[in-house]
Amino acid sequence: MDAPVPEKDCDLVMKGGVTSGIVYPPAILALKDKYRFRCIGGASAGAIAAAVAAAAEFGRESGRAGSGFAGLANLEKKISTQGFMRDLFRPTGSAPPLFHTLLDGGFVSRTPSKKRSGFGRVTYFLGGAARNVGIALAVVKNNPLSALIGAAAAFGLAVLFGTLAIWQAAWWRVGAAALLVLAGAVVGGAVHLVWILFVELPRQRFGMCSGIDAKGRTVLTSWLADEIDTLAGRAPDARPLTFADLKSKTARDNSGATRDAGITLQMVTSNLSHQMPLLLPFETHELLFQRDEMAELFPERVVRYLVERAGEKHPDATEHGPRPAPPAGYHYLPREDELPVIVATRMSLSFPVLLQAVPLYVVRVSAHAARPQGATTPFAAGDLMRLWFSDGGISSNFPIHLFDAWLPGRPTFGINLGDVPAEHVVETAGTAKPAGAAATPSAAAASGPQYFDRAQFGSVGVDAAAPQDREPDEELAEKAGIPDVYLPKPNRVLPPRWVDIRGLFGFLGQVFATAQNYHDTTQMMLPGCRERVAQVLLAKDEGGLNLDMPEATLKGIVDKGRRAGLLLHDFEFDPHAWVRFRVLMDKLEQRLMEWRSRVGSATPGYVGLIEHNATRAGCYRMDGPQERRAERRMRSLALLVQVWKAHDDERESEVLAKLEALLAPDGAALPPYAPEDADRVFTNGAPRPKSVLRVTPLL
Repeated sequence: MDAPVPEKDCDLVMKGGVTSGIVYPPAILALKDKYRFRCIGGASAGAIAAAVAAAAEFGRESGRAGSGFAGLANLEKKISTQGFMRDLFRPTGSAPPLFHTLLDGGFVSRTPSKKRSGFGRVTYFLGGAARNVGIALAVVKNNPLSALIGAAAAFGLAVLFGTLAIWQAAWWRVGAAALLVLAGAVVGGAVHLVWILFVELPRQRFGMCSGIDAKGRTVLTSWLADEIDTLAGRAPDARPLTFADLKSKTARDNSGATRDAGITLQMVTSNLSHQMPLLLPFETHELLFQRDEMAELFPERVVRYLVERAGEKHPDATEHGPRPAPPAGYHYLPREDELPVIVATRMSLSFPVLLQAVPLYVVRVSAHAARPQGATTPFAAGDLMRLWFSDGGISSNFPIHLFDAWLPGRPTFGINLGDVPAEHVVETAGTAKPAGAAATPSAAAASGPQYFDRAQFGSVGVDAAAPQDREPDEELAEKAGIPDVYLPKPNRVLPPRWVDIRGLFGFLGQVFATAQNYHDTTQMMLPGCRERVAQVLLAKDEGGLNLDMPEATLKGIVDKGRRAGLLLHDFEFDPHAWVRFRVLMDKLEQRLMEWRSRVGSATPGYVGLIEHNATRAGCYRMDGPQERRAERRMRSLALLVQVWKAHDDERESEVLAKLEALLAPDGAALPPYAPEDADRVFTNGAPRPKSVLRVTPLL
C-alpha cells in the first residue's frame, strides 16, 4: 500500500514520442509523494503514460499486489529492460518483412558529426556507406524469396547481354555479374517491401502491428490493458477500468476525512477522415464500432464489455425519441465516461504505419434524411461511413492546453521531449568537451547531466521581450551550455531549438514537424506556461522509434525522467500564480475595454440585439426571462468596465454605487457568490459545438 494521499494536488500533461515514454514513469514516481494527480492528459506515448499514472493514482490505496505506485515502479523496471519494448511490437499479416527490415536497418547509423575534415570526413562518408550496405543486407535478409527472384532475374539479364560468358570467364565479367546479381536481390526485396507498404498495409488498417497476438504472446495492447487494470487494483478477469471509475474515486486525507479524489483523464486522437483532432472520451453518442474489427485490436474481455455497455443499451438511448438500431454486428460506443481507458489509450497511440489505425463508423446524413420520422428499423451497413482514427500526436503531440484555467488553483505540469544531435554535447557529468566533438550520449546520460551547445538554440522572441526577460539565467550562465533536463524560469524567454535543415528529406521532415508542433512550441514560450513544463532533451539514439535500445541508453532515459520529476517536485506555485494573474489581467483589461467600446456604440448595438432577439427566427433565441437577465448582466458588466476606466476615487465610488444599486435594488444585501450556480444566462442555449476562452499565442 502506498503512502497516505498527499494534501497537495497537481495536473500533468505528457508529450508523445513512442519509446521516449520511458521518461515518464520515473518522473511520476518523483512527484507522487508530494502531489495527488487530479487531471492527467497526453497524446500518443504520452497517453500511455497518462493512463498508467491515472490507474496508479486510482489504485494508490488498493493494497493489491502490483497496484498503485509500487506497481508503477515495477513497470518502470520492465520497460527499461533491453528487448522488452521491442517484443511488445509484433507485426501481423504480411507486415513482418517490412517490420524486420526497418528494425534491422535502424541498427546502423552514420558518424554523428557533420563538421568533419580530413580523415574525419572520410570516416563520415564510410559511415554513410556502411549504413547503406547494412540497409541493403537487411532488405535481402528479410525478403529471401523476392530477393532470390530478383537475383535470378539479374543473373538471366547478365547471361542474356553477355556480361557473364561462362565459357569465356574473366574476373571483371564475374565481378560485374556478381554485383548485378546482388543489386537484383536488393531490388527484388525492395519491390516486395513497396508492395507490402502500398498494397498490403491498407488491407490491414494501415499498420504493421495490431497490438493483439493470436498466439497469446505478450504484445502492446493486451499487455497495456492488463497493466492498467493491475495498477488500478483490479482482478485480471474484472471489467476494464473506465473513465467513470476514475472520476468517482474518493480517498481519506491525513486527518482521516473522506474527500473527493476524482481523476480526470483526457487524451487526444486524430480523426483522419474528418481532418480534425478529438478529445477522448468522446462527447458524441453517434460513433459505432464493428465487433469483429475490435476483436482484432483489443482483448476479448474488453470487446465483451464494449458490447455489454453499447450505447444503444444505455437507459438514455431514447432521450431524443426512438433511436434506430445499428446494423447487425455493429454497436454504438459506450457513453462518454463508460468508455474503457484502454480503448481511448489505443486510439491515441496509433503511430502511423507502425500501429494499425482504429476504425469507427457514423451514419451518413443522407441515411438519416431518407428515413421516416420515428422509424426504428435498423440501419443497413451501407448507411455507415468508416472513420479512421490514428495517433493523437499527428494533430496535437503535446496538448499542454488541457486543464488550463484562467487563474489556476493548482499547478498543471508538463513534460516536453526534444532532441539534440550528439555532436552538440559540450559537457557531460562535469567534464567539458569541445563543441563538435563526438560523444556517446546515452552512456554519458546514465552517469550525469549533459549540456548542449547554446549555439543550437535560437533567439526568436528574445528581442521583443521585456528587459527582465532578456536577463541571463544565473543558474544556466554557470554552465557550458543548455542542460539536457531543465525547467525554465517564469521571467526567462524559452529559446526554441534550431534545426539545421540539410537535403530534401530533411526539409520535408521539418515541414511535417512544423505543422504538427507549431502550436505546442509557441504555447510553451508563453509566460505562465514555460515555467511549468520540464524540458527533456534526448539524443538521436534515445527513444523515438528506437525499439531495441541497449541497457545504457535505457538507464540514461530513466535518469532524465527522474531528474525532470525532481525539478517539478520543487516547483514554486506562488510565483507561477502571480505570472498567470499578470498575463490574464493584461489580456482581460484590453478585451474589456474593447468590449465596452462595442457595446456602447450605435452600431452594431449589441444591447439592441438582445432586446430584439424575439423577432429573430430560430437562431439561438432567448425566452423572455432569459432576455431580461441577459440585458441586466450586460449593463452590469458595462458599469464594471466604467469602474476600471475611472481616473479618480470619487468617480470610481460613484460607478460602484450604480453597480450595487443595479444588482441589489432597494438597499438589499448582495446575493452570496455561488460558483456552481446553474443559472448561467448566456450559457443556456449557447451555440454548439462548445468553445473555450484561453490565453494562446498570436498564431
